[in-house]
Amino acid sequence: MSHDLAPTAIELAHEAPFSLADMQVRPALLEVAGADWREALEPRVMQVLVALARSRGEVVSRDDLTQACWGGRVVGEDAINRCIARLRRLARERGGFDLTTVTRVGYRLTERRRGESVPGRRFGGAWRAALVAVALVVVVGAAIWLWSARPSVAPQPALRISVAPFTPLGAGAEERELSAGLADHIAGLLGESGGDVAVSIGGDAGPPQRRADLVLGGSVDRDGGLWRVRAYLKDPSADFILWTDDFERPAGRSSGLRDEVAAASTEAVDAILETRGQKGLKLDPQTL
Repeated sequence: MSHDLAPTAIELAHEAPFSLADMQVRPALLEVAGADWREALEPRVMQVLVALARSRGEVVSRDDLTQACWGGRVVGEDAINRCIARLRRLARERGGFDLTTVTRVGYRLTERRRGESVPGRRFGGAWRAALVAVALVVVVGAAIWLWSARPSVAPQPALRISVAPFTPLGAGAEERELSAGLADHIAGLLGESGGDVAVSIGGDAGPPQRRADLVLGGSVDRDGGLWRVRAYLKDPSADFILWTDDFERPAGRSSGLRDEVAAASTEAVDAILETRGQKGLKLDPQTL
């Protein structure tokens, strides 16, 4: 897609088939296929895939996606996030392309080399860029998170994530309402992302947490005319923070804030899923 032209609306019936490495994409049939498999996609997900593939290797902004796929209508961020999560699942399971987030800008689809295996990941700039995109603020001096130290199981079980209720730092009803809604929204988005995860909602202590591989939680504060939210992702067995980020929105825009926190949290989990099970791979937050 040229940066000098407005994005063209996507009409799937008129889109010609194309390929992404070994994957064949057939927009009019709402399907993608390989040598021995075929998978259906929802119309909106296919539109997003076509929009990103048109500009493969370049960043496509959220505004351009809404113009091309939603006819320029105002849509919630979670609508785009659901499509992106579905495409990330497709890339993980079938190969053909990689999809990375450029923080606060948009998304970039890069085509894989033909014959590149699905489990394999390149350990160069593309892999590091994907982690940088989700690690906006990392705890300084954090230790190494080593997934390979965990017992290997074949097939590997789903990653168990417990979403803890966000803690309201004030006594206001709005803070309590936003705190409760955040946990539900994040859990719902994680559950619909299609990743190999098992999601539950619980507190930050007790038996459900001890059974979880990861705990996602945070806090909510109202400071004058600003909402402030801090989110974190931790390993409860070692009480080790893997990822944390801070978000701010003007009062009255809590819905957009909720979507932003949920999207960033989902992307952090997605990055961990990509490193999980790769024997010997160490994720060092100081090098991101």
